[in-house]
Amino acid sequence: MRVRLCQHVALQSATLYVTRYLNRKCFLSVAKPAVTPGRVFPFFSDLEILWNKSQCNACEWLSRYKMISSESLTLLSQMGAEYSVENVQFPGPLYTLIGKATVEDQVRFLALTLEQIIQLMDAREHMNSVKWNHKTIDHFLSVLHRQSSELKECVAQYHKSSHKKAYEISIKSHFRDLMKILKKKEYSAQGWEQIRGAVRRHLNRMDIIVSKILKDGTGDSRKELLDFVTYSIN
Repeated sequence: MRVRLCQHVALQSATLYVTRYLNRKCFLSVAKPAVTPGRVFPFFSDLEILWNKSQCNACEWLSRYKMISSESLTLLSQMGAEYSVENVQFPGPLYTLIGKATVEDQVRFLALTLEQIIQLMDAREHMNSVKWNHKTIDHFLSVLHRQSSELKECVAQYHKSSHKKAYEISIKSHFRDLMKILKKKEYSAQGWEQIRGAVRRHLNRMDIIVSKILKDGTGDSRKELLDFVTYSIN
């Protein structure tokens, strides 16, 4: 009984110590502690590989995504007055489907959707009818470009897909429809306000996906870590 208790305490201590170290290493990139887990646990290098495969590969930049996304949503809100109550068709079912996809597909979807938003909103020559502050528009696009650049670096970690995924076709089709709405309304203020509302919905749903990636990634990694430490100690 006493041996089991000691093993349990050792297991919890080992897991906590290594988890804290790897969390800092993966997400915060701070200096390594004076005593690394490798000096305490001989299997540390295997743990590091395990952790990198699960949590770090989800792209460590995603841990800062929501902070930058919050800035883009604030700028979008400041761009105009109240959001239009007249909503355009939104691909809610597609977002539900992506919420159940692999992390790789989720990251690819985020990068693609952000690229589509930029293409849609980077049309200042057609914004004469809407009374938006151009400096705010420029700042908004600048933040989106930063997000897009970071997400593309995340996507670059994965192998290039040999074929187009269904969600790629669907999201591109959706944004083509949004562009058709703008053209049909002759780039009127009403049309742009509808687009602004649609962009807000996209950014909010993208936030939810990122939160899920971070939550699920952390949970899965901790479980794998606990299982690995248990196996190694026993």
